[in-house]
Amino acid sequence: MTYKPTQQGYGKTATTLPEQDEMLTTAQAPADNIDGEAYSPPAATQQELEELQALLPTEAAQAPAMREYVFDTIDAFENAQRMAKALMQTTMIPKDYQNNLSNCMVALDMAQRSGAPVLSVMQNLHVVNGRPSWSSAFIIAAINNSGRFKPLRFKVKKEPKKRRITYYTSKYNKMLRETEKIKHTVTFQNITCYAVSEDISGNTLKGPEVSLEMAYREGWFDKDGSKWLTMPEVMLNYRAAAFFGRVFCPDILMGMHTDDEIMDINEDDAPKSLLRSQKPTKKSDLNEILYPEPDYGKKGE
Repeated sequence: MTYKPTQQGYGKTATTLPEQDEMLTTAQAPADNIDGEAYSPPAATQQELEELQALLPTEAAQAPAMREYVFDTIDAFENAQRMAKALMQTTMIPKDYQNNLSNCMVALDMAQRSGAPVLSVMQNLHVVNGRPSWSSAFIIAAINNSGRFKPLRFKVKKEPKKRRITYYTSKYNKMLRETEKIKHTVTFQNITCYAVSEDISGNTLKGPEVSLEMAYREGWFDKDGSKWLTMPEVMLNYRAAAFFGRVFCPDILMGMHTDDEIMDINEDDAPKSLLRSQKPTKKSDLNEILYPEPDYGKKGE
């Protein structure tokens, strides 16, 4: 190692052997060969290209795997049966699912489609009047966790003055076998509420408004055990969230109503098959429908 002067000052200069100089010259050779022509690496053979192509992922491997739901294929159905048998034996799930294989399989299918844990689905999937329905709190959580919206915010407005309205409700009289209309007059302070959020593009989304006046006129206050009488503001938030989900993300709700919506349905407006059984068809009437008597025409014609 020797020291030689340079423009910047003194620096170390390495002294190498002739063999090392030859190796360094070969390694740092320019891209031109001896004849002065540009150097180009040898082309890959067909076999090497095929080996490299085999290492690359195929389109089938790159594409996301299709999810199979419980009732899509036989294999998925059988796997769900095994999982449902384990779930139905635990006491940590609601009684509607304990020792009930079919209900557990439906809950598994709903959990796969919604992306929620199966235990959460079992706790929040209720059957009211023969129809499956979500709890309102579950709908709010599902919308907030979907990743498509910012968390829901509720805008509540109270009117300073009280208002007086008259509305009518209907009730089925079992003795008279007819529907009666009942007149109501109430004075109250109206409250309006709506849910608002933003989508991933930054657009503001405003849900439909719900008010106490709507609840009175729809007859929600007059139901037996109605929560509108004891906690109206909470019910306004729940109903506003359900309306928002039904307008902007019905796929998250899967087209289902909330349990309190089903309970608020008027019996006269709901399908009869959901709330009370229809009058059975007589055997004689059924025979007339299936085997009508032939019409031979009048005598003398």
